[in-house]
Amino acid sequence: MIKFSHTLFALPFALVASADVYKHYGHQIRIGWRTLIAIIVAFTALRSFAMAANRVADYEIDRLNPRTVKREIPAGRLSMTQVKIFAVISFVIFCAAAFELSNLAGWLSPILAILVAFYSYTKRFTLLCHFWLGAVIGLAPIAVYVALLSQIPLQAVLMALVLMTYIAGFDILYALQDRHFDRDHNLHSIPSRLGAKSALYIAFFTHTASLVILAFLIVQLRLPFVSWVGWIFCAGALFLEHKIARKQQDTISFGANFYRANIFFSLSYGFFLILGLIF
Repeated sequence: MIKFSHTLFALPFALVASADVYKHYGHQIRIGWRTLIAIIVAFTALRSFAMAANRVADYEIDRLNPRTVKREIPAGRLSMTQVKIFAVISFVIFCAAAFELSNLAGWLSPILAILVAFYSYTKRFTLLCHFWLGAVIGLAPIAVYVALLSQIPLQAVLMALVLMTYIAGFDILYALQDRHFDRDHNLHSIPSRLGAKSALYIAFFTHTASLVILAFLIVQLRLPFVSWVGWIFCAGALFLEHKIARKQQDTISFGANFYRANIFFSLSYGFFLILGLIF
């Protein structure tokens, strides 16, 4: 039910934030392997909790949707109780890892978990659900700065905005697959309420904003040319993602290449920005 590849959508953003803290704030705080492991564990546990909470909240929807009927709970491979237990364990691990980073991070961790889990319910009442998802996942780099420094510098906000718009645009395209089902079952999404053409335009402008903000971030951090190579790779990944979505918008599933394009975006962002911070 939970794939590590899901975590790769946003984990590189947390790692870039960690690398920036190490480079520019190393005189204030020491970042060792224990800190890095705690960040990875916290991020992975929160993602696992969010996915499990989503599967529990959307069980009835998944059971009716032809695209999702083979998911673990509707298909009977996992029981509702098992998934709930997994969600609780993931939540506890997330909070423990957050406390390992700092007391402030630990006390704030339940609030973040609630905000993330609430995404599953937003599509019941607003077509802006995609931007809620982007906003809560976008908190990942900010969370790193808060946990390690107890402050939110400008680059943290820029990283969060890049991640927010990237995830929101992806989720809009992803919702194209379910637009007819969502419309028939009174679920809200931009594709189901505004149509496929409008959704494609909105996703395009959202991802354009992501690339523009990423350019501002590279300038803000004064990164070398290698990071601009990463910007080109990120733009290419988003172009491929939109090409797949436009071509397959009427299919029941976009297939693996759509997800690979997203992972390629995140990994390119992480690799080339960390490389730029190192050199």
